[in-house]
Amino acid sequence: RYKVPYLGVKTSRLAVRWLHELIPYLTIDMSDFKIPIDILVYRVASRLGIIDPNIDRYHEGGSPADLKIQSFAQTLFPDDPWFLDEPLWSTGRQASNGGHCFPTQPNHQGCIFEEICPKKYVDFNPSEIGTEPKSTSEGKLADNSTTKLRKRELTDKQKRFSQFVQHLNDQGVKGEDYRRKITEWIRNSTS
Repeated sequence: RYKVPYLGVKTSRLAVRWLHELIPYLTIDMSDFKIPIDILVYRVASRLGIIDPNIDRYHEGGSPADLKIQSFAQTLFPDDPWFLDEPLWSTGRQASNGGHCFPTQPNHQGCIFEEICPKKYVDFNPSEIGTEPKSTSEGKLADNSTTKLRKRELTDKQKRFSQFVQHLNDQGVKGEDYRRKITEWIRNSTS
């Protein structure tokens, strides 16, 4: 592993991901990408029911929350687990930056996960009880722990969502158009 000077772990991984997406002739194997866990990702994963803040603590790579989030991303997108990274952290950002899943009083309307979110732990900030104080700074990468979680069976809806996101990425859809299309898909799939 190489460290990019002056950039934290999350920013370094984001830079590598952008290189992978934006420069077609540059080949970067992203199949072992680990989602950097920070308070934004932890909060959204808790509310989506991927992890339980009362049980799945996060303190570093290989911790229970980290293993479950990485396993979930790998299950949804076996060849491209990085597809789940941006939707998780961008949903947890402040409203002024386009986020919805705030520490308290999340705004479900317009969230890309609005229709599939079970809206767990909305009455408190799950990151405050499930993460250690040192993990509230910039995200950390999971290590290559030999501990593996048993893969969960995907529902038909999760499989269709995974295929749809793969299709958008194959077409090169990004940014606001990406978020809009995902939101439309989720709305249409529940009607």
